[in-house]
Parts: sequence; C-alpha cells; structure tokens
Amino acid sequence: MINLWKTFQKYLFEYLKDIESDCVLFKYECCSAVGDHLSFPEKENTLKLIDIIMKRGSYFMFSDFSVKSLLIDWDENILGKNPFRQIGSNNKYFDLKFDPETLKNCDSAQLKTVGNLSETGKLKIHVMGGTSSSLEWINKKLTKKNTN
Repeated sequence: MINLWKTFQKYLFEYLKDIESDCVLFKYECCSAVGDHLSFPEKENTLKLIDIIMKRGSYFMFSDFSVKSLLIDWDENILGKNPFRQIGSNNKYFDLKFDPETLKNCDSAQLKTVGNLSETGKLKIHVMGGTSSSLEWINKKLTKKNTN
C-alpha cells in the first residue's frame, strides 16, 4: 500500500526547496471536515506537517472553522502552550477594529488588503453561522513577546 503522507511530503518539500521559507503560507480553510468538536482529518499527519513547516519558517493561517479544530487538536509539544480560548461564536456579523497602517506594513498580502479597505480601522464583516468570533489571549505576556 502506498503511504500517501510520505508521497505528499516528498513532493511538497521537493517543490518548496527553492522557495524562501517566508514566501510560503499554508492556509487551513473552512470545510465540512473541520469545525465544532471535530479534529483535523489525519490529525497526526496534520500536526507533523505544521511542525515541519513551522520549523522551516513558513507562515500558517487558520480560517473560520479550521480554528476550532486547531484549538481541539492543539499539541503543546509542537505549538507550545495554547494562548487562545474561544469565548463565543457568531451567526451574522462582527466588527473588526485594527490599525490600518500596521496592517498595510505587514508581510501578509491578505492583511495588507484589509488595511487598505478602511482608513478608519473599522469594518463590519458577514460571517457563516457558528463562526468563532471571540478568541481571547489567555497569556498577555505572550502577546507582548510576539509583537516585539
């Protein structure tokens, strides 16, 4: 039987070997396989991939319901102490508040785009029912440490 994980890993890293690590973003998006009370499919392999890519120095983005699965599957040996706690969800809209200049000057093209959408730093966003809209930092020291 073919080990799809090893085959995938071989081709992925062969493809990425000539690309600078900070030019790569792995995005985990919303799908029916992730969300409330659901672990990532292939949890062990997903966490191995996160570990390898993080050590490589590439970026990760978890969106919508994949955030919920990340919180369920959080592995402190790979990701360190979990600084997040979900404190709510939303079914309609939520307001984003941000510093437009900070977002315009960051490395992420998506965050730059958000920074350019509003000069006031406020946006109202429509969301799918059950979207994690309220995550809070549990460890305030970690927030300060990561912003330096």
